[in-house]
Amino acid sequence: MKKLLMILFLFASVSFSQTVFEPLRNSDVYDFLSRLSQKGLFEYKDIFRPLPRKYLLEKLLEAAGQREKLTDVEKAELDFYLTDFG
Repeated sequence: MKKLLMILFLFASVSFSQTVFEPLRNSDVYDFLSRLSQKGLFEYKDIFRPLPRKYLLEKLLEAAGQREKLTDVEKAELDFYLTDFG
Protein backbone atom coordinates (compact mmCIF):
# COMPACT_ATOMS: atom_id res chain seq x y z
CA MET A 1 0.00 0.00 0.00
CA LYS A 2 2.84 2.40 0.83
CA LYS A 3 4.50 1.70 -2.51
CA LEU A 4 1.29 2.42 -4.36
CA LEU A 5 0.82 5.74 -2.57
CA MET A 6 4.42 6.67 -3.20
CA ILE A 7 4.11 5.89 -6.92
CA LEU A 8 0.90 7.92 -7.17
CA PHE A 9 2.53 10.82 -5.36
CA LEU A 10 5.56 10.80 -7.64
CA PHE A 11 3.39 10.56 -10.74
CA ALA A 12 1.19 13.44 -9.61
CA SER A 13 4.15 15.66 -8.78
CA VAL A 14 5.73 15.07 -12.19
CA SER A 15 2.61 15.34 -14.30
CA PHE A 16 1.35 18.68 -12.95
CA SER A 17 3.57 21.72 -13.19
CA GLN A 18 3.13 25.11 -11.67
CA THR A 19 2.69 28.17 -13.87
CA VAL A 20 5.55 30.62 -13.50
CA PHE A 21 4.66 34.28 -13.96
CA GLU A 22 7.03 37.05 -15.00
CA PRO A 23 7.14 39.69 -12.27
CA LEU A 24 6.01 43.19 -13.15
CA ARG A 25 8.88 44.84 -11.33
CA ASN A 26 12.03 45.47 -13.34
CA SER A 27 10.77 43.59 -16.38
CA ASP A 28 10.81 45.49 -19.65
CA VAL A 29 9.64 42.51 -21.71
CA TYR A 30 6.03 43.68 -21.33
CA ASP A 31 6.80 47.05 -22.95
CA PHE A 32 8.92 45.41 -25.65
CA LEU A 33 6.15 43.01 -26.66
CA SER A 34 3.61 45.82 -26.54
CA ARG A 35 5.70 47.89 -28.96
CA LEU A 36 6.04 44.96 -31.36
CA SER A 37 2.32 44.33 -31.15
CA GLN A 38 1.63 47.95 -32.05
CA LYS A 39 3.76 47.44 -35.16
CA GLY A 40 1.31 44.68 -36.15
CA LEU A 41 3.65 41.72 -35.80
CA PHE A 42 1.27 39.72 -33.60
CA GLU A 43 -1.69 40.02 -31.26
CA TYR A 44 -0.59 40.56 -27.66
CA LYS A 45 -3.09 40.38 -24.83
CA ASP A 46 -1.66 42.03 -21.74
CA ILE A 47 -4.78 43.35 -20.04
CA PHE A 48 -4.18 41.16 -17.01
CA ARG A 49 -0.68 41.09 -15.60
CA PRO A 50 1.54 39.35 -14.63
CA LEU A 51 1.61 36.97 -17.57
CA PRO A 52 3.02 33.44 -17.64
CA ARG A 53 6.58 33.16 -18.92
CA LYS A 54 5.40 30.48 -21.36
CA TYR A 55 3.00 32.94 -23.04
CA LEU A 56 5.72 35.60 -23.21
CA LEU A 57 8.11 33.10 -24.80
CA GLU A 58 5.49 32.20 -27.42
CA LYS A 59 5.18 35.87 -28.36
CA LEU A 60 8.95 36.28 -28.50
CA LEU A 61 9.15 33.30 -30.85
CA GLU A 62 6.45 34.85 -33.04
CA ALA A 63 8.54 38.00 -33.22
CA ALA A 64 11.62 35.93 -34.08
CA GLY A 65 9.71 34.48 -37.02
CA GLN A 66 9.31 38.01 -38.42
CA ARG A 67 12.86 39.16 -37.71
CA GLU A 68 13.17 40.96 -41.05
CA LYS A 69 10.57 43.52 -39.92
CA LEU A 70 12.56 44.49 -36.80
CA THR A 71 15.10 47.24 -36.40
CA ASP A 72 18.64 46.46 -35.26
CA VAL A 73 17.85 47.61 -31.72
CA GLU A 74 14.70 45.46 -31.61
CA LYS A 75 16.69 42.45 -32.88
CA ALA A 76 19.23 42.94 -30.08
CA GLU A 77 16.43 43.22 -27.51
CA LEU A 78 14.74 40.13 -28.93
CA ASP A 79 17.95 38.13 -28.68
CA PHE A 80 18.39 39.25 -25.08
CA TYR A 81 14.86 38.23 -24.10
CA LEU A 82 15.08 34.92 -25.96
CA THR A 83 18.17 33.95 -23.99
CA ASP A 84 16.37 34.89 -20.77
CA PHE A 85 13.10 33.11 -21.57
CA GLY A 86 14.42 30.28 -23.73
